[in-house]
Amino acid sequence: MPDYRPVFRLRPGRRAALRRELDEELRTHIELRVEELIRRGLTPEEARAEAERRFGDLEGARRALYASARRREARLDWRRLIDALSRDVRLAFRRIVRAPTYSAVSVCILSLGIAITTVMFAVFDGVLLRPLPFPEADLLVSLQSVGEQGAPYDRVSMANWHDWRAGTTTLAATGLSRQDRLSVRLADETFRVTGTAVGGDFFEVFRPRLVAGRALVYADGQEVRLVTVLSSSFASRHFGSAQESLGRTLSISGRPYEVVGVLDDRDAFPERTDLWVAFHVNPGSGAQRNNINFQAYARLQADADLTRTRAELDAVARGIRDTDPEGAFHSHGVHVTSLHQVVVADTARTLWLLMATVAAVLLVVCANLAGLGLARARRRAPEVAVRLALGSGRGPIVRELLIEYLGVAALAGLLAIVIVWSVEGLLLERLSTGLPRSRAIALDLRVALFAAAVTVGSGLLAGLVPAVRASRAPALSVGRRAVRGGGGLPGGVLVGAEVALALAILIGGGLLFRSLHAVVSRDLGYDPDGVFVTEIDLNGEEYRSGTLAVEYWRVLLDDLHQIPGVRSAAVANWIPTGPGGTSFLSFPHDPEPDFGGGYRVVSERYFETLGIALHAGRDFTASDDLGTERVTMVNRAMADRAWPDQNPIGQRLAAPSMEGWMYEGAAPWLTVIGVVDDVRHDGHESDVQPELYVLHRQVPRWARGMTVVVRGGDADPASLGSEVGVTIRASDPSLAVEVERLDRRVTGLLRERVVTQRILAGFGLAALLLVCLGIYGLVSHAASQRTREMAVRAALGARQTGLLRLMLVAAGRVIAAGTAVGLVVAYGLAGLVDSLLVDVPARDPLTFVGAAALIGLVGLLAGLVPSVQAARMDPIEALRTE
Repeated sequence: MPDYRPVFRLRPGRRAALRRELDEELRTHIELRVEELIRRGLTPEEARAEAERRFGDLEGARRALYASARRREARLDWRRLIDALSRDVRLAFRRIVRAPTYSAVSVCILSLGIAITTVMFAVFDGVLLRPLPFPEADLLVSLQSVGEQGAPYDRVSMANWHDWRAGTTTLAATGLSRQDRLSVRLADETFRVTGTAVGGDFFEVFRPRLVAGRALVYADGQEVRLVTVLSSSFASRHFGSAQESLGRTLSISGRPYEVVGVLDDRDAFPERTDLWVAFHVNPGSGAQRNNINFQAYARLQADADLTRTRAELDAVARGIRDTDPEGAFHSHGVHVTSLHQVVVADTARTLWLLMATVAAVLLVVCANLAGLGLARARRRAPEVAVRLALGSGRGPIVRELLIEYLGVAALAGLLAIVIVWSVEGLLLERLSTGLPRSRAIALDLRVALFAAAVTVGSGLLAGLVPAVRASRAPALSVGRRAVRGGGGLPGGVLVGAEVALALAILIGGGLLFRSLHAVVSRDLGYDPDGVFVTEIDLNGEEYRSGTLAVEYWRVLLDDLHQIPGVRSAAVANWIPTGPGGTSFLSFPHDPEPDFGGGYRVVSERYFETLGIALHAGRDFTASDDLGTERVTMVNRAMADRAWPDQNPIGQRLAAPSMEGWMYEGAAPWLTVIGVVDDVRHDGHESDVQPELYVLHRQVPRWARGMTVVVRGGDADPASLGSEVGVTIRASDPSLAVEVERLDRRVTGLLRERVVTQRILAGFGLAALLLVCLGIYGLVSHAASQRTREMAVRAALGARQTGLLRLMLVAAGRVIAAGTAVGLVVAYGLAGLVDSLLVDVPARDPLTFVGAAALIGLVGLLAGLVPSVQAARMDPIEALRTE
């Protein structure tokens, strides 16, 4: 087996040789002294004893001399190593300059691989690897309700949380929050912002950095102080600076709030929050056990752990079930989990997939460069053979070639940094939008160090095989076996590996593409095209009872129907793509069913405006009013679940958690008058849930905050949206109006899936192009090695088709082997993408076969050009050249 130690140590075995030299020198010195003493008349024994006595501590002298010699040799070795490396670096860069085409192609290909790997790591690092930006972030947890089936639910009730807070000793602080879009009026401007209402010790849990002022405390909510904390960006945008905003007053949802603090944007939680307000924690008001609308967070005691905390909170949950069994629907335990895990949620799976894919692309790049290097190594065969014949070691040859590849990698790394930093804003904006913890994504020192490590690793990985192959004693000619079917063909195994990796990437991208197509093909149950929506909050005191709010909606809808191009308009409190309320249900035949239903407050023509089909019964009409019988419409899922094999028209049900508080706990019975189509409320990826619809006039206290929905006809969408906004503002200039297109909101729900698909498609295309380059180079090199053979065949009468087939068969075998390995790898790793797929199996035969056929076809086309050139060569000219 060859000894590669010279690559790393210039003089192997030098230590042993040095020890032998010193021992010999000491022995010679003693022998000379012995001879001198013998000449003076001493016996040999007396002379040796006297010589050793005069010399002193022989072993100590040996150690001292050996240490001194080692230091001297180490200095010389370092000088030799530095001189050798300097010489190798100069030689490497001369070779790089002398091969401009090869060097430019290699640098460009490798720089793109390093650039995309660096950017993906920046996202991966910012989202998954960095801790949350809070003191002792590992102590932060999320508290979630647990239902009867044992599944956690990310919302909690105020009453349950209050009991958790009082019944545990492992929580240092805990708080509630609820994020919403709020209407803010400042001077003569009204607009909507993302606000978070907080209760308990919310800010003590997170301990964020304050730019100015103070944080909200538990007493603010209990004493009903109208105070708010702003984000630093909001304060700068509207008040000029954080300090200038303190003490200022702004109207939030129609009530005056004083600014008491400004929070650093980097510590905002939940993310993208503009302001925080305190709410009153009152667990005794109404059916609070079933009001499961808040998110709960906590900071553990320093000596606490999750197991102990879960045990304590589960005991509290059991106590709640014992004392209030009717209101303990989601009190079958408490799910305690790391806040970091909750924040990244399902994004972790996507980022792991993308990081693995980009690593595979980088491996394809390295394999491609290694294949090109093997072809160049064949051209250097005479030089290497001469150097080996003259006594040069293999170590220096390997080192020289590795340094050359590291030089190419260094240039590629510098170019990659330039590429990444020049498009930093665009890349991070495209990749981080919609991702959690997007503020933590940055191209900083950590990312730069990763890029440097990837650069060095890529250079070594791409250059190791060509360098070792080139250091062997090469033959100056290549036999027929070296160019048949990839057996012994320089680069054949590497190109096969490229094909396998590229095929695995293509299969993953194909599965996600088919899944995206399957998701988009799902019936939403409504038609979002041509629909405009805007959320409106009637915050004035005159609207508090709801009666005037109902009248306001009647007048506004009449005005909207007068706009040219408007086909239909309606209002609703929770429309598709927005948040929605869910109610516990009750039926005369089943007072406590094992399911709930979505609760939607709508006006007449709502179903017509959204294009929701009526399947049975009738729609709401003008005769349905506050003083008439309470009526409701249900979707097909509700009808099938509540009254299977029965006619739902005329059946009754009640929504106690959504209406009980309006009737002192006794929710009224609602009579079903119609059945409508099922709606995927949260977009294409969501499942159909049972839902009921009630008329806004019959529940006026729910009618203060509504969403206006307007369906246009053939009018220009931009002008129609503008007209809708003008009409709503004219009805009340103090309203915040933001008109949106519903189809864009629906598309936005698929953003993460679409972005993931596009990135994988880009990676797959890059891998496919690299495979084409690899196969082209492989076949070209094979043709150059078989020039003599091809010329002899042609001179003996072989047809061009036969020569063409000869070359394509060699390429085809490499492609077939790589495809087989790629199919096996993709089949084994299919489970990694299974959780990201919808309505498509992870081992979908059509995707596997299609990807394999694509890469086979593209690979053969890439090998066809050099094969045709080889088949058309002039045999006489080829032999003369050889």
